[in-house]
Amino acid sequence: MQYIDRELIEIKSLSEKPSNSVQLWMADPKNGVLYDEFERYFEEFYIELSKCLNIESLHVENTLWLEEEYLLPIYEALDPKFKEIDILILNNVGMSGQYSNNETLNELSHYLNSKFNVATLADIGIKNVSSLSLKQIGAMSTRAKYIISPNSGALIPCLNSYAKKYVNKWFFVGKVFSWYTIDHVQCGTDITPIKQYFDSL
Repeated sequence: MQYIDRELIEIKSLSEKPSNSVQLWMADPKNGVLYDEFERYFEEFYIELSKCLNIESLHVENTLWLEEEYLLPIYEALDPKFKEIDILILNNVGMSGQYSNNETLNELSHYLNSKFNVATLADIGIKNVSSLSLKQIGAMSTRAKYIISPNSGALIPCLNSYAKKYVNKWFFVGKVFSWYTIDHVQCGTDITPIKQYFDSL
């Protein structure tokens, strides 16, 4: 999945949509699956999108965990300080209510940084990736040992087949989503399980 090429796709206001447009909003269930069943939802979403675009015959993959090979050379080209990260912490504030207060996550980031090689999304005085593109963050995920994140936009480039294979455990904070094919801990607003896990290593 590449990101928007503005020469190919123009983003317009919703008020400009044509009358024959198709709505693919996340709040609408796809084949009876709600978006909080994240992996299953996106499988159904991609099937519906293929139908809308009339490209079903192309047999486009309908998994959330696409094999995004373009991330591998991006990883190799990263500044060495962004390679071999133990824990990638996407400590952003979710803009759709996923995780509205990241101070606890920031404190956890400082705590873990004393023992592990940590990189954070927000600049809190630790090695941070705020200057990197989403593709570069996605590339980092292909070799991160652990990822801690709310279920928000910054996580999307990390949802690739390489990260799925390489990341030992995922930790999700904030709004609860269902994950079926990865080793993970869903923490809600209580980060105690994350701290306990890393204290035990």
